[in-house]
Amino acid sequence: MKVLFVQEQPFLATALQLTMLSKGFDLVVSEDTTHACSVMNQVNPNIVIADISNGTAICYVEEARKKNVPVIVISANGKETELQQAFDKGADDYMTLPVSLSELTLRVSILTRSLVA
Repeated sequence: MKVLFVQEQPFLATALQLTMLSKGFDLVVSEDTTHACSVMNQVNPNIVIADISNGTAICYVEEARKKNVPVIVISANGKETELQQAFDKGADDYMTLPVSLSELTLRVSILTRSLVA
């Protein structure tokens, strides 16, 4: 299973990559949010995790939904309006940073379960 992680913070990406690998997921990181859509087209992920803390990554939620790819949105802001916007754009799940990497991996497993069956 391929997971695309749109995240500008390399330390979080590295930690998540190690956790995902231990659970059998192949994590591809796009640290440059301006090119995440092209990365999405190249990688064809099974699921996208997008950090929308800076506000620009919300567009990737729409792009992923156009391809019927599940999306988990994470954010440091935790604002109710941001949560609503993420779900309006098509997010399947939302977590507030800091996240538990094991919980995030569990949520990825749940959302991709139907893709394996």
